[in-house]
Amino acid sequence: MKTVRRTRTITWDDPVPGLQRAASLTGIEYLRDIFEGRLPPPPIASSIGFTGIEVGDGSVVFRGEAGEHLYNPIGVVHGGFAMTILDSAMACAVQSTCGVGERYTTLETKVNFVRPITVDTGPVRCEASIVHRGTKVATAEGRLTSEATGKVLAHGTTTCLLIATGLLKAVAEVEGDRRVQAVVLAGEGGWFCAGGDLKAFARGGLNIGDFNAVHDGLLGLHHLPVPVVAAVEGGAIGYGLGLASSCDIRVAAADARFQAGFMGIGLSPDSTTSFFLPRLLGLSRALASMLTDLPLTAEEMHTAGYVFVVTEPGHAVAKATELAERIAHLPSASLSRAKQLLQMSPSTPQPEQIKQEERFVMDTFQTDDFREGAGLRHQNR
Repeated sequence: MKTVRRTRTITWDDPVPGLQRAASLTGIEYLRDIFEGRLPPPPIASSIGFTGIEVGDGSVVFRGEAGEHLYNPIGVVHGGFAMTILDSAMACAVQSTCGVGERYTTLETKVNFVRPITVDTGPVRCEASIVHRGTKVATAEGRLTSEATGKVLAHGTTTCLLIATGLLKAVAEVEGDRRVQAVVLAGEGGWFCAGGDLKAFARGGLNIGDFNAVHDGLLGLHHLPVPVVAAVEGGAIGYGLGLASSCDIRVAAADARFQAGFMGIGLSPDSTTSFFLPRLLGLSRALASMLTDLPLTAEEMHTAGYVFVVTEPGHAVAKATELAERIAHLPSASLSRAKQLLQMSPSTPQPEQIKQEERFVMDTFQTDDFREGAGLRHQNR
């Protein structure tokens, strides 16, 4: 039997930049950027043959068209086409309700096939919407119809687990609350942070988007306009070391330990430690600490200038709170500009740094805080 061989070329964009951008957007913002062409669509869309055309709060519309390359052995389009569009649309309906730092994963999807799809079916339309949205679980439903006839081709439901990337979400909340003047970051149970979930690493359950969210959370913490004081009890290891390093001031209990920990489990440095440690400890000490994988004591970190105050065990949170309360009574405009100036200084040429200093000090000259402070100082002389 003579056959005709056909070929199909698929092109797609590198998905990583889009995933990196997603970490700082709400779900609906991210989907709108994809649907409106500001971010590339996920590769699965070009592989299967569908695109997003509408998104609202809790609803999406996809459009697609199957080719004969998707035919199964009985001469119709494989059910995976309908299931993939429905699964994607229903999950995106859930995603459209997610806030910054919140993501999801599918727990279960069920699809019912109503009518066969062939190349003659032409374009199809998939509409999906939220059925229930809780704090931990969301459900959605979807219908796939023929654009030509309006008839239902398949329908389905999905259940998704909602996962909050806590730090990124907390950073967004602090940024949006002007009442916050300072932040104290502490752990529970006598430990600041013992690192990431090594079981998830071993299972391969993390992707580049997860790492982007982690790093965006740490950098977001670092760039908060208000000062952040870390209260380190027990220890700061791995991710915990990156977390402490992202803060502006570190208070540590005398028995606290600081350790990168990456070499000992076969990983390269992560959690922003390769950026912050050379700046906070100096390159030589940072290299020695990272490459030997040895823990450093609170007193050693204090001597290196990394830790501001060492307290008795169990008193780091109280001391950090005391410092934060002192900071909170200082002018917010001065604090935010001082923090920004000092953070930019290691990588800014001297002329540019001094110019920025001039601009900021002229800004603060115009504030009521300066006029009040200058008046009080004059009275006290």
